Formats: sequence, structure tokens, C-alpha cells
Amino acid sequence: MCQWYITGVVYMKKISFLVVAAFVATLAMMMFTSCSKEKQIEGKWKITKASGDFSDDKGETWTFKANGKCSCYLDGLDLDGEWSISKDELTIEVYEKELKITGDFTLDNLSSKEMSISGTWKDKYDDGDSGSWKVSYDFEKK
Repeated sequence: MCQWYITGVVYMKKISFLVVAAFVATLAMMMFTSCSKEKQIEGKWKITKASGDFSDDKGETWTFKANGKCSCYLDGLDLDGEWSISKDELTIEVYEKELKITGDFTLDNLSSKEMSISGTWKDKYDDGDSGSWKVSYDFEKK
């Protein structure tokens, strides 16, 4: 009986170790996937197709830097700001004097050479005026 109990305890410890190891491996894969998306986005991207309220942005270039900084030419304005990615969500915040523009996008497609995003631009002026626009963009990496 005692040996049966000891064998059971050893068996449970092995199972517990395997569960913890699987959890750590899953967490590491999730972190690696996010990092790889960040690395894929870094660089210069040219808009090949734009639809929605900013459809005239076709041909413009956006730059995503490794330090989370970015520059976007948007609606006739050359804007600097910041970007971040979490899972398949890309957030861009750019600024122009008294104007803040935030883009909340879903990464519809991302590879080393192409990217497609869709979502909403929201602007807010210091005086309280604001608006939002649904857009989608296709990019090619330059």
C-alpha cells in the first residue's frame, strides 16, 4: 500500500511538471509571436490601396520605427507619433499642434512584404471637436 502511494505521488509530480512546462511553452510562443509581428511591421510601408474616408492616401509612405515611433502622411499632413501592437491590434497615435489622431486597426494580413489593416481613425482637437472615420489600407514594404 505504501509503495502504491509513493508511486502515485511521483506520478502526480510528473503530471504537474508537464502542465507547468506546457504553460510556460505556450506563454513563450505568445510572446515570440507578438515580437515577430513588431519586427515585421518595422520599416517603411507604401499604401497600395486605401478605402474609406482616406482613400486618397494611396501612394503615401508610413514609417514604423523599432522604438515605437512612427511617421504617417495622412490627409495632407506629415504627422509624427507612436505605434504599438497587441495580438492582431495595431494602434497608432499621431499629433499635429492642437490635434491628436488615433488609429485603432485590426491586422488583417501581415507578412514580410505586405500588410493589410482595417479600422477607425479618431481625431480630437484641443477645443473639443472630434470625429471618426472607417478605413482600410493595403501596404507593400519598401
